[in-house]
Amino acid sequence: MQNFARSWRPKNFEEVIGQELAVSLLKNSLYRCRFFPVYLFSGQRGCGKTTLARIFSAALNCSQLALFQEQPHQHPVPCGSCRSCLSMLEGVHPDFHEIDAASHTGVDHVRSIIETTLLLPQLGSKKIYLIDEAHMLSKAAFNALLKTLEEPVATTLFLLVTTDIQKIIDTVKSRCFQIFLKPIAAQPMFDYLSRKCAQEALPHDQILLEDVISGAEGSLRDALNRLERQLLARDSLDGQNSSAMSEQWSTGDGFALIEVLLDGKSPDALKLVRSDRAERAAVTDVWRTLMDQLRMLLLAHHGVALSELVSSESERVSNIVRRTSAAQIIRIMERLFAAEQLLVKTTHPQIFLEMIVAQLTATAASSSEPIPPTPASSKQTQLSRQNQKNDLSGDSSARRSQTPREGSFDRMGEVGPPQQHVQQQKAEATTPVMTTTIESEAAVTVKQEPANSKDSTDAAWESFVARAQDPLHRTLLQQSTKKMVVNGQGVAITLLVPPSLQLFCDLIDGMKATWEQELRVLYGAKVVLHYEKIAGEAARPSAPRSAASSMVAQSGGSTVRTQVDHRSSSSTALGGQSEAFNQKQKNNRTVAKEEKPAVVDEVTKKILELFPGVVTQIKDNPS
Repeated sequence: MQNFARSWRPKNFEEVIGQELAVSLLKNSLYRCRFFPVYLFSGQRGCGKTTLARIFSAALNCSQLALFQEQPHQHPVPCGSCRSCLSMLEGVHPDFHEIDAASHTGVDHVRSIIETTLLLPQLGSKKIYLIDEAHMLSKAAFNALLKTLEEPVATTLFLLVTTDIQKIIDTVKSRCFQIFLKPIAAQPMFDYLSRKCAQEALPHDQILLEDVISGAEGSLRDALNRLERQLLARDSLDGQNSSAMSEQWSTGDGFALIEVLLDGKSPDALKLVRSDRAERAAVTDVWRTLMDQLRMLLLAHHGVALSELVSSESERVSNIVRRTSAAQIIRIMERLFAAEQLLVKTTHPQIFLEMIVAQLTATAASSSEPIPPTPASSKQTQLSRQNQKNDLSGDSSARRSQTPREGSFDRMGEVGPPQQHVQQQKAEATTPVMTTTIESEAAVTVKQEPANSKDSTDAAWESFVARAQDPLHRTLLQQSTKKMVVNGQGVAITLLVPPSLQLFCDLIDGMKATWEQELRVLYGAKVVLHYEKIAGEAARPSAPRSAASSMVAQSGGSTVRTQVDHRSSSSTALGGQSEAFNQKQKNNRTVAKEEKPAVVDEVTKKILELFPGVVTQIKDNPS
């Protein structure tokens, strides 16, 4: 007894399902007696390409073709009873030659085909050559066949069948009448399997057939093979029992996993991905099925009709769409797409899948909880929202007032607060009037987060910096001040680049996309990364005020304005301190007396700032 895929193969056009357009094209060609020298059938696996080509070949040599052209409804072709049709069913037709291109790829085989095309047909009116998997032919074989394909003998037809039409060279495709076969929809496949099971007296139910169709991916041959495997697994095809024996991740399991992901139920989600059915299937299959079902939910959320689903699955999709939003579905899809490359590279795919599922459920649970209000006045809350808006939109004026962390590096890599302190004092002494605005702590704070949340974000950032392979990238990230804003839309990270590193800002532009993808994996949310160049004065810590400064405080204690008078004596004292400090730094550096001052360009200066050292050789300028 043959398997279902061979014994249930269609023998006429009426038995072909899901390919109405292709069947209509071929039947109209037979009815109008307009034949092309070459036909090219293309489509995915198991959609009926070879079967349709065989039926068309049988109809071309059928003895009732003339009657079909006169009365198409009373005399269908192929009839299945004439000598030619019976020879086709038995596979002994002398005028039909089916060739496997995968085993006949060379030019010699093509030349033998060309020689036999000169012979007249023996039984029918046409000599037909069906070349299966035609994309496997070599380029030389295609070139040898070009002239024959373009102008064959009047009694010869070529039928090319391929699953990869992109590999067929353009010069061949331009000589063919192309017929594209689409994947078979779920509902026609469900009706076909139900009808065949009833004809063969096979017990079945709706749940079983839906599981069989869900893993077929539009291939009827795969669906028949899955159905036959269920039959061999159990004497009675019962949905619950056979589903336990299946090795495939079913549609019901996929939608159940999506529901618990959206609800943020970590125990239920981990139980699903650790089930026997999930562990027997490949992790990549579970991942791909999950992505396909999320795509269906997203399309259904926007009102797109889905042909991949049967009636019961459509109801479940509608229920999920009603209780969720498109933003939640997109968030899960973005997270899966961002981690897809890591899944391919990991040596423990099952553990990686469990980790991603745990992160998705944790993110869903945290996003559903209301954020506690910040304990501040209404005016301070308004200022906080304005600062958050400026941070996300990249407003440089809002960032320029922020003070970077202490301990920034000076020109030769030494810690520079003393020198900056002296320069700040000089600037304060020489400026007649200076107004400084100090915002209150509540106004500067954008969003108050729990301590453990801040620790997790800091730990994620430190992990990201430590993973940087390039020492220059790592130095750039370590010495730039990080400012982070977290809200419902994602995470906005601003790097405040000091003047000593601003020469390398183009590195941030080049690595921005890669860093954002890595940060998205670490934070589990969308990350926007940008940088801001800090002016020289803004990068220095604020200098202490003189005793003669007069301070005027406004009501509320949120703003303090300081006026400093011009004093030449302070300027002279500060100038002396600055010269003493510079002389001390100069004495600390080891420079031979006989060496001449090195002429170092701007790039070399910046490199020495990042990587302190001693210049051992300086070549004179040839000019």
